[in-house]
Amino acid sequence: AVFKPLKNVSIYGNWIQGLQQGGTVASNYANAGQVFAPYKSTQYEVGIKADLKKFIVSFDVFQITQPSLTYDVKTNIQSENGEQRNRGLELNIAGEIVHGLRATGGVMLIDARMKKTQGGAYDGQRAPNTAPVNFNMGLDYDIPFVKNLAVTADVMYTAFEYIENSTSNRRRIPGWVRLDMGARYSMKNPASQEGKLTFMLNVDNVTNERYWNSGGYNYLSLSAPRTFRFGVTADF
Repeated sequence: AVFKPLKNVSIYGNWIQGLQQGGTVASNYANAGQVFAPYKSTQYEVGIKADLKKFIVSFDVFQITQPSLTYDVKTNIQSENGEQRNRGLELNIAGEIVHGLRATGGVMLIDARMKKTQGGAYDGQRAPNTAPVNFNMGLDYDIPFVKNLAVTADVMYTAFEYIENSTSNRRRIPGWVRLDMGARYSMKNPASQEGKLTFMLNVDNVTNERYWNSGGYNYLSLSAPRTFRFGVTADF
């Protein structure tokens, strides 16, 4: 549902239910290899969006509930009988800040809590594999003294994440910051009357940061090192 109190302002709300692929039980449980049926998540969201001609700002609050994994201490059988509740705030911007400088990104604050855990042992704990703060911002700037040349920068920040449920001494991975940078140059495509050739050079993880990514319960992956990428696109 959308309500427009002003021509350039929208207030919206939505209710969404979705299906996601069920997980597979790890080898350390009695029912190892069992594949769970798809599980249902439910989301409520209310927000506001303002279109300021060259700039769009949106802010919303949301709640998402979804099943979570539990296991029976006596039988060592894992199941999806738990629940995880996520409540959060999200602010996003997109558009031209000043002439030639564009920005796209935002920040999300999320409070993820465990509910209906085995025997209530972890009820109320912050959920694992969910960072409480996520920030992403991309900048794109046209170089004024070189026609068709632009430079880019992307900054990403993810706060700490717990990697497991525990009644004491919970282990967690630290937060991390990553910077990607690049350049883009466009010229007329000699094989087309109106098309362009665009050359792109990007450097991911410019400072070669080493950090852990959470890929799910009891699963971590190491960050990719500094990576150079070059590409060409052609319009005809």
